[in-house]
Amino acid sequence: MDFFDINKKIKWNLDVLPALKEGKQYVMVMEFFTGTPALDDTAANLSDIAYTTAYDDRINRFADQIIQRGNSPNIWIRPLHEMNGNWYSWGVFRKGNDNQKGLYIDAFRKVHKMMRKRGVAAKFQLAYNCNTNPDEGFHAFSEWYPGPEYVDMVVCSGYNRAGVSGRDYWVTFTEMFTNGYNQMLTLPDNKPLGLGETGSSAWKDYDRAQWITDAFNDLYFKFTRVAQVDWFFHNKAPVSGDWGLSKPKEIKAFSESVLEYS
Repeated sequence: MDFFDINKKIKWNLDVLPALKEGKQYVMVMEFFTGTPALDDTAANLSDIAYTTAYDDRINRFADQIIQRGNSPNIWIRPLHEMNGNWYSWGVFRKGNDNQKGLYIDAFRKVHKMMRKRGVAAKFQLAYNCNTNPDEGFHAFSEWYPGPEYVDMVVCSGYNRAGVSGRDYWVTFTEMFTNGYNQMLTLPDNKPLGLGETGSSAWKDYDRAQWITDAFNDLYFKFTRVAQVDWFFHNKAPVSGDWGLSKPKEIKAFSESVLEYS
């Protein structure tokens, strides 16, 4: 998995091709930034994506790059991810998008239709944040569901953010994931489910290695519908957390868990 700004050319040989050559599945998170970085923290662009041609050339260019490089069916496209938030310009709670869930649905459908019309063979993921900001109240995942013909897998992303952005409490993997998982179970059509992004911060004397071990165990025994998991290992401090594995104990916990549960 990696993140791709639709305003930039895909670094195919560096990012995508090595995984595909090994026969692996590869998730391309398709990020609809405005193309003007100074605007990305405030812009709201769902309407432009859904109802104007402002992003059409960029969508087509993204599709063409996939096709020109073999159009692998092992690629997953994840457009407009974590829409049930306000931190991206395509988030429904961003000022300007104004909680218009239909606007998001129309944008997602348009991206899907354009890429299919272009000939892209990849599968598509619908990607939620596992837990909506409590300030926004409760919103069922079904409110953003675009329909079975547009979705091949449903995922949500969640982290243990202890010590990050004012979070002064530690959460277990199960505490973090249960709400999102249960919401995904309520969606129609019995689509495969996944964990879009996850990881844990390192905080105080809490054991991040144990958090990782517990997460794998919980995924295997509790969350049995999960078919795909993507861990996030980027260091995004100080803007966000350091999600990398910085200690041998943590690396050992992850590698042993992959071997045990894969």
